[in-house]
Order: sequence, then structure tokens, then C-alpha cells
Amino acid sequence: MADCPNLPTCQFFSGKMERMPSVSLYLKKQFCQGDNKTCARWMVYSALGEGNTPDDLFPNEPKRAYELISKGHSKEAKR
Repeated sequence: MADCPNLPTCQFFSGKMERMPSVSLYLKKQFCQGDNKTCARWMVYSALGEGNTPDDLFPNEPKRAYELISKGHSKEAKR
């Protein structure tokens, strides 16, 4: 399978994980390379569109992703 189309611009990996390269590689392998449908960030992106995935959402937080989706979470709503 191909890499997640959002991987090159994913704010999670370009920000939060810079200081933890081994954890970053593990999460990328598990959630970004191959079947990315289990990635919480991808779930929110797919359901709510670009720009609505919180920067602090970890790929392994599907429960939180479902909550955000059910509430129709939007970054603009936080402002």
C-alpha cells in the first residue's frame, strides 16, 4: 500500500515528533505507511476536511477522533 497522502504535510510529524525520532518512525510505520484508515488524524481529516485536524491529535487516538467527528469539531470553533 502507498503512504498516507497527508504524510508530507502532517503537522503532527513535522512538529510534535521532531525530538522523538524512534517513536516517530514507529507511528509512521504503523499508521502512515500502508493502511492509514486506522489513523485518528486521517479519520478526522476524511470526515471533516482539511484544516480541521487538531495539531495535538495523536494517530493512535481513534476514540478522540470519533468524539471530534461526532461533535463536528472544527479548528475555527475553538477561536
